[in-house]
Amino acid sequence: MGSKTERVTRFDEALFETAAAEGSRQSRSARQQLEHWARLGAALSAQVDSPVNRVRLALEGTIAQRDLTLDEARQFDAAIAVRIDDAVAGADFASAPLPDFSAVSPDPHSVLADLASRAQLGARARDRLREALTDLEQVLDQQQSGEAGR
Repeated sequence: MGSKTERVTRFDEALFETAAAEGSRQSRSARQQLEHWARLGAALSAQVDSPVNRVRLALEGTIAQRDLTLDEARQFDAAIAVRIDDAVAGADFASAPLPDFSAVSPDPHSVLADLASRAQLGARARDRLREALTDLEQVLDQQQSGEAGR
C-alpha cells in the first residue's frame, strides 16, 4: 500500500473550530472536514458550466444577481460573506483616520453595533467589528473629554 505525503498547513482558528463542529455532526474529524470542504470546492471550481461559474459572473457584474437561481443566490451570498470576512480581517481599523461623524446620520456607533450583531457575518468579522466599535467608543470618549477640558 502506497504512503501519502502529508504537509503541515495552518488554518485560521475560527475556520478550524467551525470545521471541528461541522465535522462532529458529520462523523468526521476537523481535518477530515477541512479535506472534504477542499475536495468539494475543487470539484465545484472545475465545473465550467456549473452554478459556480454563474455565481462568479454575478460577482464580476457580468450577469445580474436577480438572474441567479435560488441555489446560485445562496452561493452568491456565501461568497459575499467570505469577501466581507476577508476585508474586515485585513482592515487596519486602528490606523484609519476617524471621519467627522457630527454631520452624518445614522449614528456610526449603531451602524457598527448592527453590523457586529448580524449572523450572516463570520465570527472573525463580527469580532473585528466589535473591536472597531470599542476603539470608536474610546476615541469618542477621548474627544469628548478633550472638549470638556477646553
